[in-house]
Parts: sequence; structure tokens; C-alpha cells
Amino acid sequence: MTPAPSTYALAAVARPSQPRSGRLRAVGRLAADRYGGLVPVALAASLTLPFLQRSPLWADEADSASAALRPLSALLRLLGHQDGPLAAYYLLLHGWLRLVGTSAWSIRLPSTLALLAAVALTTRLGRRLAGPRGGLIGGGLLATN
Repeated sequence: MTPAPSTYALAAVARPSQPRSGRLRAVGRLAADRYGGLVPVALAASLTLPFLQRSPLWADEADSASAALRPLSALLRLLGHQDGPLAAYYLLLHGWLRLVGTSAWSIRLPSTLALLAAVALTTRLGRRLAGPRGGLIGGGLLATN
């Protein structure tokens, strides 16, 4: 007759020190801590970058391009009379469009890059203030807005 196994031995066999699902959760948490901030940025990029060229320019985009495509002296005169708060954007767009051309993609790309930076910063701030989940929620909300 074989002796009955002790209760402790059965417990050790039935439950490993850390269950498989617990190890997976720990790996998932580590990945979320390291790369979780990229999820909202990737979401924003996937929602914006494929559509930069698809539709015609909206009126405000066409107005920005019109202002930015003026000669620099004319642009500076315009900024002296109107659109002063947009001066930095128009000057950046002026140089950018001279460099890469005037397609809808090139007109929209600087604003899209600014959006991606804003999503990354919002995610980081949310993580600092409310933890990883708060960062994902804040960045995700901005990414889908």
C-alpha cells in the first residue's frame, strides 16, 4: 500500500508558485509599462496618415496654404494685418511647402505630426498623473477626437 500524499504536496502540484495566467499578466504589465504610451500614438497615426491625400482641402487648409505660398515679404505683411496668432504656423508651412511641394499630403502633414506629438505628450502626462491606464485613456481620447 502506498502512503497517502500530504496535503502540502498536493497543493504544490495543483498550484505552481505563479500561475501561467499570472506570468502572462506580469509580462503584459511590463509591455504596457514600456510600450503602452505608443498605443495611442499608433492609433492616431492609423486614423490620420492613410487619409492625408484622400479628400480635397477644406477651406481653412486652403487658406493656410494660400497664405504660406505667398512670397515671404507678402506673408510678413499679411501677418502684420491679420492672422497674427498663426504666424509661426504660416512661417513653418511656408518653408515646408517650398521644400516638399504643395500636395494635399504635404499641406496636412505638419498638422498631423503636431497631433501625434500632442497625443504622445497627453499620454505621458496622463501616465504621470493617473498611472498607465490614465495615460492610455487620455491619449486614446485625444487620438480619436
